[in-house]
Amino acid sequence: MDINKIKKEIELAKQVSEEFEKQQELKEPYRSISYRLVLEKAFSGIDRETKGEITKRKKQPKRATPKVRRAIKDEKLEKILKTDKDIVSPYKYIHELSNTEDKSYTILKIAEDEFNIRSLTPAQISEVLQHKFRISIDKNTINVTLGKKAGKEVDRKLEGQTYSYWLLDAGKDSLKRKIEETQRKSE
Repeated sequence: MDINKIKKEIELAKQVSEEFEKQQELKEPYRSISYRLVLEKAFSGIDRETKGEITKRKKQPKRATPKVRRAIKDEKLEKILKTDKDIVSPYKYIHELSNTEDKSYTILKIAEDEFNIRSLTPAQISEVLQHKFRISIDKNTINVTLGKKAGKEVDRKLEGQTYSYWLLDAGKDSLKRKIEETQRKSE
């Protein structure tokens, strides 16, 4: 660095310091916003070479995209989504069901009865709902809902960093009752 650059940066630092003193009177969140704006203004005055030295960070290795991760370990989901079987018509009552619990139970029932798949993760349940039935329910909502019923109507096991759920007899009975109720109401 040459002397002129150093002088310029010292002058810039003095200006930033003066701006920060003015900001002390502001209340949060305005103070934080103001600090950020002052810093952005200050950094815009620094040339690219110096700016690069200040903001250098270690590059993080890229993580696999969700589609790549899904392709690596999701034979269950692929088996359900790419089937030629008509799974929508026999289970069209799913649109009549009122809550996440019943819709999730239906997908678990489909997986077991139609595809001989014992368990699914909340993300897999969400994908099947979205792609086969056009019902959008977030995987976190499904996870919380099924987690509350774990040990009672569903059981679960840890697969990696998430749980995989399957229906117990009590869950099958509960779903059967809800389906019958729904059908009686629609008649």
